[in-house]
Amino acid sequence: MPAMRLLLLPLLLGGTGALRVPASRRGFLGALAAPVLGGAVFGAAEPALAAYGASPKMNVKDEQIVNERGSAVEGGGSASVFDEEAKAREQKAKVEAEWTKIRGVVDKALERGKQSDLLAAKDILALNMGNIKSRMRDVSRIGVGGEIMEKEEGSGLSKFDYNTGKFSLKELVQKPEDVFAAVNETYFYIGRKDVESARVQWAKAVTAYEEWIKLVPF
Repeated sequence: MPAMRLLLLPLLLGGTGALRVPASRRGFLGALAAPVLGGAVFGAAEPALAAYGASPKMNVKDEQIVNERGSAVEGGGSASVFDEEAKAREQKAKVEAEWTKIRGVVDKALERGKQSDLLAAKDILALNMGNIKSRMRDVSRIGVGGEIMEKEEGSGLSKFDYNTGKFSLKELVQKPEDVFAAVNETYFYIGRKDVESARVQWAKAVTAYEEWIKLVPF
């Protein structure tokens, strides 16, 4: 959950008449109001509250438009959406390259069943799957527009699966989790030298991965 933030309300100076203040206090009030008035007069950028986990945004000039994702776009548009999709395509390409490498090693190990090949499969699953996990999750998150949970019809509340005791993820978001679960089982059975069980779990991982690729919208 996002940490609660303390909102600072700016000092509002209104009225058309001059505010008479004893000389001893004018300096104090002037110093207090200077950051507020100075920013308004000279257009200095000031930090603004950002979304949870994001860096503070900066205020922009009046002629700029801040789109719904917080990016300053001259004359409108949705540059941040394009940036997110471009990032997702790049991440997806890296996932595909990494997966091809992993699959080549694991397929070979499970086909031959030799100890040296099985050790190589364990190593690549342990080391390289870490690179894939965060990227697959990023691609899925961007692919569903950031809303990862399935919603109940009518209420708009996140759907809860009472059979699993978990909230239901959208299919594009759930598929990577299916891949990771099957890969973990594959790794476990390879470690126990149970090649047949490892093959079954690896087939599940491959199927879930291929289904995920088809679901990605870009």
